[in-house]
Amino acid sequence: GSGMGAQEKDEYYEEAVRMVIETNQASVSILQRRLRLGYTRAARLIDMMEQDGIVGPYAGSKAREILVDREQWLLDNMNSEEEEEE
Repeated sequence: GSGMGAQEKDEYYEEAVRMVIETNQASVSILQRRLRLGYTRAARLIDMMEQDGIVGPYAGSKAREILVDREQWLLDNMNSEEEEEE
């Protein structure tokens, strides 16, 4: 694929990333339950996170590893949130 499609990010992406980091669980089923999404969409969100280096690759029955530091991510995103108010 051509990557670089930041505009085509899912509207739930930011919220899904926050959920993965705050719960420390990169799981499709958690996103499905918490965001009330279908399996395909939730799985795509997790795949996007893998591409962005937020979670590790699919590991069968084991949970994916979360690659970002929670404290650092929360700090970074608190700072950027004020600038991005719509």
